[in-house]
Amino acid sequence: MNDPQVAARNMIVEVEDPRAGTVKLFGCPIKMSAFDDPHVRATAPELDGDRERILKELADEDAAPVGRGG
Repeated sequence: MNDPQVAARNMIVEVEDPRAGTVKLFGCPIKMSAFDDPHVRATAPELDGDRERILKELADEDAAPVGRGG
């Protein structure tokens, strides 16, 4: 990963993570000369970190908390 070509092509990018600090991720492998590389937005969310937002989008209304127990 210390290869000059890897650095030149932005194949490894650094992203800030709220829990782990600065982490290295793979950049976009698809390169087009007429376009800039797409921005790597963030690391993966915590487990269930997006649950309420996703449920709200799916239901198109306030999502009631969903438990795991049965």
